[in-house]
Amino acid sequence: MGKIVPRVMSWTFILFGAAISTWGVQNLMRARESLDWPKASGQIVSSHVSTDRSKESDGVSYRARIEYEFLVKQRKFTGTRIAYGDYGSSFRSVHEEIAKRYSKGKTVEVFYRPSDPKECLLEPGVKGQTWYLPFFGLVFIFPGVLIPILIKQSAKK
Repeated sequence: MGKIVPRVMSWTFILFGAAISTWGVQNLMRARESLDWPKASGQIVSSHVSTDRSKESDGVSYRARIEYEFLVKQRKFTGTRIAYGDYGSSFRSVHEEIAKRYSKGKTVEVFYRPSDPKECLLEPGVKGQTWYLPFFGLVFIFPGVLIPILIKQSAKK
């Protein structure tokens, strides 16, 4: 049992980190692809900042919630993504600025995936926040790899 728990912990960290990193790398690839997506004229339907309170950490997270509509081949689509990696944060002013930039009724350019216009966004390309998930995944992989090494070293002593 002494070796099982560290191995399970190690693999849990590695698998969890790999899953998050994989998702993050997929977002990075899509963000890069979005630079070549066609665009359509759209209109902001709603724009506000939401507040999420965490009971566990007593923390508050804010997020700009933007909804827009656009037409592709006379078919109406609705989107909510601003950019890949547009997660919430504890900085309300950042999200208020985004909501202000995309105010209700504003005409915008919407970039959409040609094979599936439901996948769309307002700001194409890789942004700083797009790197968050791949990095966060590595933060979990690192201790997962380190645990067996440290156990092996301590067993030699």
